[in-house]
Amino acid sequence: ITFENMQKNLKILESATDQDGKPFNIVRMPSVPTIVIELTPEDYVFQALGSMDMRDGSSLQGKASVKAVLAASYLNFIVANNVVLIPKYYKQGGDKIYQQTDEEALLIFQKVFPSRTIVQIDT
Repeated sequence: ITFENMQKNLKILESATDQDGKPFNIVRMPSVPTIVIELTPEDYVFQALGSMDMRDGSSLQGKASVKAVLAASYLNFIVANNVVLIPKYYKQGGDKIYQQTDEEALLIFQKVFPSRTIVQIDT
């Protein structure tokens, strides 16, 4: 559903213009491959989730762990004076797909911000 909605939004933006009637320069970014982590009762996020009222009435009480999907995106970046800080998801020895998408994102940011240094930060 999210992908379909994003495609609809893309079509709207592709046909839209700015206040001067010029088309937008749309830059496509890769999606970060899904990152699933396991949270345990010792984790503060697990504890925070455990204190919430779930819509379906479920609870984390008594559970040894729970799997969570991280909200990971290359669009969580910061532009400063001469630098752009971007996320990096690949970990040494990890799945190479994260290394590939990190490198692809880095190249895109270097093209979009050619006068700034792009720094990848381990998330």
